[in-house]
Amino acid sequence: AAVVDTSGSMSTKDVHEALSEVQGISAQVGCQGPDLSLLLVDAAVASVEPVYDLSRVEVSGGGGTDMRVGINAALELRERPNVIVVLSDGGTPWPDEQPHGVQVVVGLVGSWGRKHEPIAREAMPWAEVVLVGDDT
Repeated sequence: AAVVDTSGSMSTKDVHEALSEVQGISAQVGCQGPDLSLLLVDAAVASVEPVYDLSRVEVSGGGGTDMRVGINAALELRERPNVIVVLSDGGTPWPDEQPHGVQVVVGLVGSWGRKHEPIAREAMPWAEVVLVGDDT
């Protein structure tokens, strides 16, 4: 499952960069459609849809940020994911503990992502935290 932050702090460029990463993940692992769910999330889940053509995704959100909501929603999908990839600028509360039986990868996007990297790594020592961007 891919959880993309669509909160107000994510610029249009950041959201497009995150969606591009989801497309790349889909191509790299050969996973799409019902095997890969995209969740658009700010402080609530705006949509959940299978990943096919991300150029057709209508982005909504723009409010506050709570990626815990997206992670929890991914855990409740009919097909529970093995991996949850969260793409965010990192300005969010994070889960206190690793979800049971699921690997979490956090891709920090944009300049805010770089600033929030130490906080994300400290909050989630059990998650893989990576910087995503033009220069990384």
